[in-house]
Amino acid sequence: MPGFIIHLAEARRIVDVMKTEYGEDGLYELYERYALGCILPDITDDKEKTHFRPEWQKNLITKYPDIDMVLKAYEGKQLTPEDMGITTHLRMDQLYVERLWPEYFTFRDAGGRETKVWDDISYVDMKSGGRVPLKTFFSEEYFYGDYDVLNPSIIKNVQPEIPKGDIYVSDHIHIPGYDKVTGAMIDKALADYCFNCTDMERGTRVFSYEVIMEFIDYCVRDMIEIIKKLKDK
Repeated sequence: MPGFIIHLAEARRIVDVMKTEYGEDGLYELYERYALGCILPDITDDKEKTHFRPEWQKNLITKYPDIDMVLKAYEGKQLTPEDMGITTHLRMDQLYVERLWPEYFTFRDAGGRETKVWDDISYVDMKSGGRVPLKTFFSEEYFYGDYDVLNPSIIKNVQPEIPKGDIYVSDHIHIPGYDKVTGAMIDKALADYCFNCTDMERGTRVFSYEVIMEFIDYCVRDMIEIIKKLKDK
């Protein structure tokens, strides 16, 4: 799924667009709380509790949140900036798997047949050419290492807010799954990931910077439409 910096970059873009294009500064004024919500689903050892993944995805590699399930569960309720951030995170995760992944790679079994079942996957068929063993693909050498390559440029060009754990208030969150989260956990996770971003010598191997920025912008427009609908209810 997208790393912290990609989620925080979307949060930055959303509050800026909402203010400059729609004249709405509610999230802008509460930006740090909203940004905090945008990373909270990953501040956990059990993402099954925070990501609203349907049971039918249990054995699939393409697990993603069911955003409709989230919105339906909280329909008519007043969502806080943290709740809105959590929803934004989950929607980006969903689009990442549903929209972005299929454009750039396919999972295949040993016989070359397309499959999304974890235990059946042998390799990743890159649309740009080449086959990568599954274990190698989801490693620092490829997929996860690309975040380290991309993050310095995203931070420089988008300048996302890095929230601090001391603003975390459990009573601000109505979406379940965060009862064991603490400010110290948030600070540690973000320090390990966000404050050690240095320029890497290698280029990206899965998604280029341009592709990720286009994806972020798509998610921004998509989420703003969801926010507008929630505000109208």
